[in-house]
Amino acid sequence: MLGYRQYRSPRQLLWNRHPTPLAILKVCRRIYIEAALLPFSLNTFNFLELKHVANDKIQRLLNLAQRSAIRSVRCEIYSLSSPKVDKFLDDTARAYTSLTDVFPGVCHVEMVARGRAFTGMWDRPTDSREMVESREGRARLEAWLKGGSAVVNVKFTCN
Repeated sequence: MLGYRQYRSPRQLLWNRHPTPLAILKVCRRIYIEAALLPFSLNTFNFLELKHVANDKIQRLLNLAQRSAIRSVRCEIYSLSSPKVDKFLDDTARAYTSLTDVFPGVCHVEMVARGRAFTGMWDRPTDSREMVESREGRARLEAWLKGGSAVVNVKFTCN
């Protein structure tokens, strides 16, 4: 039985009746060819830190077809201050000019700001250097995420 794990014990052969989540892809070649990229295009990929989004490991783990199939990316951010965003953009600009270099098919990007400093920050009037730097950092980060593409939708939320 395809998709089932086999467990051997000294007394008997036991079958685990819980198929693996992607067992349907093992049924036949035609189904595999048609559905192999569905897990990439139907799910949102979550990254715990901004630096993990543009990491070389992604290129080693996923081939171009898999990375191109990814449509939705979500990332948590803890600071939008200009120096931190500048450091990220400087480090990643060497390898990637935009997020679409990493995920060519991306359409939706959600940046979730963590921490109480972010709550309502972008809606308040500018009154502190930190808020000005955060707004500038956000604008630069948003430009890198979109990469000149009108297709990429970027959303910043606070949590």
